[in-house]
Amino acid sequence: IFESTTGDDNLEAALFESVLGCVADQYTVDASRVYTWGFSGGAILTAMLASRYPEMIGASYVMSGAWFNDRDTVDNIDTGFLTINFVWDALNPEHEGTVLMTHGGENDNYGDPQFAMGGVGNNGRIMSFEDSAYWAHAHLQNNNRTVIDCAHQNGHTNHPGVSNSAIYDFFKNHRAGKASTYPTDGLPSGLTNVCTLNP
Repeated sequence: IFESTTGDDNLEAALFESVLGCVADQYTVDASRVYTWGFSGGAILTAMLASRYPEMIGASYVMSGAWFNDRDTVDNIDTGFLTINFVWDALNPEHEGTVLMTHGGENDNYGDPQFAMGGVGNNGRIMSFEDSAYWAHAHLQNNNRTVIDCAHQNGHTNHPGVSNSAIYDFFKNHRAGKASTYPTDGLPSGLTNVCTLNP
């Protein structure tokens, strides 16, 4: 999930393409209704796929994730003595996109005090998902993405106020290649009390 550029041999991208091809061989698929959804490392993968395949993905739900094509996020990751190249396709502002993201406050981070032995500062914290969400606001909106931001204070866990039915409706309301109706119509009832639009 660290290195992903169009045309490379990224295994996650190959799996994504293979699964879509397999499903399309067996079922009638509405190609504008492919969605990505993940938590933590899965949320980073979700963001990577949304960056790599914006013309295919109708909307994304990123729970405590990060965008490795955002310079602020990458510059604030501390991998200590381990060198990692973070290289993703840039977001293409020509494509419409809608992202619902959750993040859990100052305790929403990835790290462990033992990582300090590997040169990781800040008591072994490699990255803050809360900070990444903050930087993602401008990064996504500057690249023509609609952002639904759902903050909470429960740390690195799912948002307790975002129900599965609200996520189902969120996906149902979006299609690849179509602008979100939320900026004109407002958030649906399942998200109104816990999320903000384009903060």
